[in-house]
Amino acid sequence: MRFHRVLMVLVGLMLITAPASALSLQDILKGTQESALNLFIKQIMPIDGWGKVEVGDAIVVKGQSFWNPDYYIVFEGGKVKFWGPIPTDVDVKVIVYKVYFGLIAFYYGEYEDIWWKKEKIGDGWIGGFFVSGFDWKWFGGESDVKCAYIAYNSPSIDNLAAEDVNLNLTAQASSDLKIEIVDWDSIKKVQIGGAYLLWR
Repeated sequence: MRFHRVLMVLVGLMLITAPASALSLQDILKGTQESALNLFIKQIMPIDGWGKVEVGDAIVVKGQSFWNPDYYIVFEGGKVKFWGPIPTDVDVKVIVYKVYFGLIAFYYGEYEDIWWKKEKIGDGWIGGFFVSGFDWKWFGGESDVKCAYIAYNSPSIDNLAAEDVNLNLTAQASSDLKIEIVDWDSIKKVQIGGAYLLWR
């Protein structure tokens, strides 16, 4: 009984002294994808499309014409960090490739963390707004993320209307944008200098 009282006091102190951002993060992670996306749109950026990816998958943002490059945003992995039972930070790591004609891929860049921020790709931005498939650590530590939700926005494309968003899907985009999800790890690749030839 005494142990339970001490534990409750410790948890109470952590809740009182934890930074506001940690409490906000807890609300996001315990909420729904829809509520997280609505908050992301208000706080970070409007969106033209989004995709749900597992580790090793890529969101493909298609070029508007066949000669324009596609951007492959590969989800490398993520972690949720805890202080006691309270989540304090999320990392969502991606590698981006610029792909021409669906065959030739060039390394574009790597982002160690796109969680709740916007990072530049091409004339647009990407950002992570929700994660799932992790274990809640009640006594602190880190938990690997199995799935991430990543949004895309470009100033040259009409935004996806909030009333049209359906987060039961695996990807969605406005009428002026095409997005698809591919298993990047399963694509055969041959490296030639600084490029890769792809076979899908």
